[in-house]
Amino acid sequence: MAELEFREMAVDSRHINDALDNAPGPEPSSSEEKGGGERTDDAGGSDEEKLSPKDVRCEVNELRLRSSTIDQLSRDETELRIKVYFHISNPLNRWRKYRYVTWKFFLQLVKTFCIAAQIALFVSSPAGLQSSFISETHTVFSKLLIASTSPGSTGIVRPSVTYNTYSTQDTLGQLELAANNFYTRPFLAIGYDRARLSNGSMVPIQVVAALYSNAELNTSDNTYVVNTTLVKSTFNLLPAEEAGSTITQQFLKSCGDRCFDRLLTMDVIFAAKHIRVIIPAQGLVQCFSINVKLSFVALDSGIGQYSLSTALKCSSCKNAAVLNPAQENLRVAVVFTVLLDVILGLVSAPSFVITLFTLKIAYVLAKAMRKFYQNSLHIQLHWSDCAALYPYWHLFSIMSDLCTFTATAMKLALDENYECQHNIPYDGDLVRIFLGIGVVLHATVILRYVSYFRQFNVLSKALDRAAPQLFKYILFVTILFLAFMLCGWVVLSPFHKKFASLTQSFNTLFTVLNGDDLYNTFTTFEISEINLVYIFGHAFLTIFMTLFIYTVLNLFISLIVEAHEESQGVDSAKRNEVTKFVYSEHLTEGGRSLKDLGLSKKCIATDVILNRAFEKKRSATVLLINNAEDEPKSNGIGTNLPKQSIRAARPLRSLKSNVDFTELGRSELELKANLYYHISNPIKRWKTDRSPPASLVLEVAKTICIVTQAVYFLSSSTNYQSYVVKNTQILFTCSLLTQCDASQNTRYYAYSIADMQQILNTSSVKFYSISSTSIPGYDPVKTANGSIQPIQVILTQYAKAQINPSNDSYIIDTTYRTISFQLDPQYDIIEQFNNKSEDSGFVRFIKMDLMMNLRNVEIVSSSVVQSYSITILVHFQGLGGGMVEYFLDSSRKCTSPGRNSTLTIPDSYSSVLIAHTVLDAIVIIVCGVSLLAVLIGEQNSYKLAKAMGAFYKNQLSIDLSWKERLPIFSRGHIFNILGDLVTIIGTIIKINLDYDPCLLTPSASTQTSMTRILLGIGILLQAAVILRFISYFQQFNAIHRVLSIALPRLGKYIICALILFLAFMVCGWLVMSPFHYKFTSFGESFHALYTMMHGDDLYSSYQGITASDDAEAYTFSQFFFTIFLMLFIYAMLNLMISLIMESYEESQMENIALKNEVRRFVYSGPLTGQGIALKDVTAVTKYVEPSIILRRARDSTK
Repeated sequence: MAELEFREMAVDSRHINDALDNAPGPEPSSSEEKGGGERTDDAGGSDEEKLSPKDVRCEVNELRLRSSTIDQLSRDETELRIKVYFHISNPLNRWRKYRYVTWKFFLQLVKTFCIAAQIALFVSSPAGLQSSFISETHTVFSKLLIASTSPGSTGIVRPSVTYNTYSTQDTLGQLELAANNFYTRPFLAIGYDRARLSNGSMVPIQVVAALYSNAELNTSDNTYVVNTTLVKSTFNLLPAEEAGSTITQQFLKSCGDRCFDRLLTMDVIFAAKHIRVIIPAQGLVQCFSINVKLSFVALDSGIGQYSLSTALKCSSCKNAAVLNPAQENLRVAVVFTVLLDVILGLVSAPSFVITLFTLKIAYVLAKAMRKFYQNSLHIQLHWSDCAALYPYWHLFSIMSDLCTFTATAMKLALDENYECQHNIPYDGDLVRIFLGIGVVLHATVILRYVSYFRQFNVLSKALDRAAPQLFKYILFVTILFLAFMLCGWVVLSPFHKKFASLTQSFNTLFTVLNGDDLYNTFTTFEISEINLVYIFGHAFLTIFMTLFIYTVLNLFISLIVEAHEESQGVDSAKRNEVTKFVYSEHLTEGGRSLKDLGLSKKCIATDVILNRAFEKKRSATVLLINNAEDEPKSNGIGTNLPKQSIRAARPLRSLKSNVDFTELGRSELELKANLYYHISNPIKRWKTDRSPPASLVLEVAKTICIVTQAVYFLSSSTNYQSYVVKNTQILFTCSLLTQCDASQNTRYYAYSIADMQQILNTSSVKFYSISSTSIPGYDPVKTANGSIQPIQVILTQYAKAQINPSNDSYIIDTTYRTISFQLDPQYDIIEQFNNKSEDSGFVRFIKMDLMMNLRNVEIVSSSVVQSYSITILVHFQGLGGGMVEYFLDSSRKCTSPGRNSTLTIPDSYSSVLIAHTVLDAIVIIVCGVSLLAVLIGEQNSYKLAKAMGAFYKNQLSIDLSWKERLPIFSRGHIFNILGDLVTIIGTIIKINLDYDPCLLTPSASTQTSMTRILLGIGILLQAAVILRFISYFQQFNAIHRVLSIALPRLGKYIICALILFLAFMVCGWLVMSPFHYKFTSFGESFHALYTMMHGDDLYSSYQGITASDDAEAYTFSQFFFTIFLMLFIYAMLNLMISLIMESYEESQMENIALKNEVRRFVYSGPLTGQGIALKDVTAVTKYVEPSIILRRARDSTK
């Protein structure tokens, strides 16, 4: 009735101004007048006769057990309240107060004991022991077949270990060793043997090779004839005595001409068998067929990589007879295990059904509650308001039951098949996974029951409160993390072993995020010199650590701490809409509260719920007033508006002016509408105005194109050239030097004259014999007469040095003298060096370079064959104390192929190249459109800023500075512009490299690095743009809000801290560089202090210098490290974190309408006689008092 009168009064044009003031609303309760939300008096039926507790209990049970439809529940408030109360209350309270048994609780307890017993039996069962048996078998064959294994501390060789070969002799030697050991070497373990055929002979070793159809590479004149069509070759390798030839001879004969020039991959398969006694006490024996595969892969630049894998298949044993008196124990154990599995399955199934039934009840109650609110209270209740009826742990319970039931069924099949009578398509590893997931999920269910005790519910309450916010926060942060992960993979994969794949990139960044192995991550770049990639890599890691460790992690912790504090002070009766309804006073006539029924002492005033209905009526009144056409309404500052200005909540597009921007300075409403439309985000414009979010769609499409382009780039031939350069240097380091380390920037040291002579002789001999060692496609450069071009020596030494330590006499001329000579392969290398250098004792030695020239014709990919001239330099540098540092460097120059060169490639290559080009063109077009749209937007921003300045000056007599108008220009557009530019430039360079017939010209190598860096930066900038759009949703903008407030403060703070940090860097470098390996250079000093500042590798840093090195430096280092750590970890880092936390707290209380002068103007009330507030004519809800702006005019007048 009140609602009808309200509507009639609102529609009547004579009472429009009074409708809002006289609209009915909830009367304030007595509890509110006293300052509390709960009431202590009886809320319903004070005139009714009080019922006895027994009668009330009977009535409650009757209502609780009554079977009612949704319509009936929605009409009976008391029954609905009781059923919802018993649904959400915890089982302990139900048992204590009403002796109501929750059978699911007992089922979970029984299930816990069954799962514990099942796991204990599984790990000692044949299926559970199979995984360790597979690992041990792999180790056995690795030791037997591989020449150089690298076992861990436990002696176990991991299946992921790979090994390298650097010449065809190494590969053939490894193949010969594996075959001979397999055929002739007896197994140490009991029960192993080679697989045999039906006639009793051993199953031969099988080789399956994938090769190009033809590959004739001639390095002397850079010619080649290559057909890249793949062919498969399969042949057997027999024992040497049976075949009458060695394994190498058999392989070369069966593989064909130019085998290693054509070889891509090769699998060498060994067949064995094993009879395994699993549990001796029970007499359990199993038989296995074992296939061992030695896989070879020909990498770029001539390096070969091989690995070993084992595959086991259980089969029934023939003629098996186990003589063990305790064999009957096996049957008993199997029966007991099966019985336990059946019990667990019978427990999991009812638990699953009961949980589903509980969710069905929750759905019925939620639907009835929504219908009750709509019909009785005229409140539209959203499904999210009823989320408390669907506890998240029910989902965990369902998943736990499914995983446990599935694992139990699979385990039953494995236990029954312990003699391997049947072929089962899975093994114990899959059972382990399901059991493990089921245990974790079941633990969350048990913890939920434990949290019903008030003493143990701290974790549960905090996570319940924090989970929604944490989920949204993690979703936002994940996008940023994925951008860094993809960028690191794209840019650093050829140069850093921790970013070699997308998975390794994730592992590296996540461990760095948590402060692990920071120093090694900074210092393991496989780059021999400081270049663009080296600089980018260090900047990339520094920015990532600063952003994620200081900001992301601390905001994550703040959300949890804030949720914990809120959970301590929140009233459980007002936790959500469901609890408010349950504990409220009666909302309809005839309804009763829980307090009236004696079920609870809590009671919430009705206005806590009915306020929502009142707010809905209030908004309806505003719409009616806006739709009315009546006398002019006062604008609040003494002037009347024209009748036509009072209109409905109009779309902003109708107010958005299409006139020239110079005219906006005269119209307050149009200027406000244009500014609001300009600064509001596209999501809000879509919600309020149905304006299509074209910019958002464009950015999403651009993101998809950029990510796809980056993935394709990593599989392109252009990307592989970086690996070619890296692998070439590793190849010659391991082929020519006396030491080998599979990294690009490794330095080695010589400590005596004998060491230097050995290095000279070994490098020279190996270089001159490259042709005989048959590294595929490589050959020394020949002179005109066909002989090998000699090694060039460039020696820098003192002009004269005669030193006699016995009587401390010396004659030294420190003038540098550089001489150059050649080492002829026909004569003794050391004797030539001594004669031509005139310094056999290396007394005058300063530095030296050995220069060697090679030619190479290489099949880069199935579509590219290139000819290169290669220059190898072995650098020697004399250090203090008699040490000489040496390392190898190489450079490649692409040369034109010979006239007789031909390349036959598959037809699919051209289509792949065209697809790459089309994708690149799409990226350029999309980025160009995005860039053009942003520039047009910034042009409009400039015009709006000028119009706003003109309005303030002409209409309000206020001089508005450009700094105050700066918020009109979106800061996010900076990321758009930079991201589009670097992506377009990087894509153009990439297209040029894709079509470059000679991929490794001197400029192309730099262009490849530039392409990586530009595409990587483009990914990061695009992620910033996407995150800006996501931050428009209020639930996901925590980081955006915090950084917008914190960045100005952090910038000033970091400048001050950086000065102090640089001082410590210089100090540590100057004092400890001769004694501490982490301070040998200015860059190393930065790595050491920056990682120590994050708590990484502290103990080894302290122990890097000892008193025996230098007592004074040791004492200084102890004080230096202690002061640095106390100052930066205890003070600097915590102050920085405090600034971020302070910004977070401010962002929680920030009023966005008062954030800056632009927003204050947009949301302000009328400022001029003809002015109108957007709130009066549109759906905008924010409002700023005009006096906040107009007081500036009064102040300037004074």
